Amino acid sequence: MEAELIADIDQFFADEDFILEEEIYMEMEEEAEEVNIFDADNNIFASGNPANDIELRKLVNQADYISSFGSEKYYRLSK
Repeated sequence: MEAELIADIDQFFADEDFILEEEIYMEMEEEAEEVNIFDADNNIFASGNPANDIELRKLVNQADYISSFGSEKYYRLSK
């Protein structure tokens, strides 16, 4: 009886964790971030979603944050 109750509780928390993970994943997909990176002369250098592109993510880490509007973020590379 006690082992059954423990198993039921463990299963409940396992299901809840899975549902929470799904919800977090869905939110992350909905909030997909687009970035635009400009060079020092204000020419567009790169753009896209840094979650999908490791090279773009590296550029974002090197660039200076300028501004954001909605899900768009703007960065500038220093000389």
